[in-house]
Amino acid sequence: MTSKELMYVKTIAEEKTISKAAQKLFVAQPSLSQSLQRIEEALGARLFNRTAGGLTLTYAGEKYIEAAQKILETEVSDINNLKTGRIHVGITNHLGTIVLSRVLPLFHTLCPNVEVYVSEENSCVLDQKILSGELDFAVMHAPGREDLQP
Repeated sequence: MTSKELMYVKTIAEEKTISKAAQKLFVAQPSLSQSLQRIEEALGARLFNRTAGGLTLTYAGEKYIEAAQKILETEVSDINNLKTGRIHVGITNHLGTIVLSRVLPLFHTLCPNVEVYVSEENSCVLDQKILSGELDFAVMHAPGREDLQP
């Protein structure tokens, strides 16, 4: 079960029709129907009763949504508590050789399920990556400021 599958099932349940759910999700109706069919086939159970008044959750569908929400809540909690997750770090080449070999082993010991992606770039590139959201944070030299010199 993926978060996308959960969102599909949850939205279909809320909207009670595949066409309204497809509009809300910005996906084509046939694509959403096929996705629901694949989900149900993989589970070996119908998630919805198909009636003239629209779609309603079956008991299996209710349990699917309950279980998926618990899983996602646990995942988010684990991410917030640094038990799991992904961090994109930027660092200058010079600082990378000095800092990373000391910091990363300790971080991995403390947070073994957090993936760390490192971009070694110059400060200008790191600034741009921070502004574009590609990096969570960056370690770099502070720019020299003439107004701070004695």
